[in-house]
Amino acid sequence: MCHSDKHPPTGRVVGALSLLFEVSRILGRSLHLRAVVSPVLSAMACHMGMVRGALALVEGPTGWPCLEAIRDRTFRRERDHP
Repeated sequence: MCHSDKHPPTGRVVGALSLLFEVSRILGRSLHLRAVVSPVLSAMACHMGMVRGALALVEGPTGWPCLEAIRDRTFRRERDHP
């Protein structure tokens, strides 16, 4: 479900809630973050018109990145790396 149309101010709230709902459904598919990160970035790109995006999760005590994902639609690629 992708809605990339521009929303008026009231529609923005509906669009944000729609994206939040879609992201929650995607996250509910798997307990493994690597399996859902790329679809979440794709949903964000679709709903928000995002061309590039990145996600980095860090482990609490050490502060080291434990998961990174990059989406760059200009190169039509999605990449996850350890």
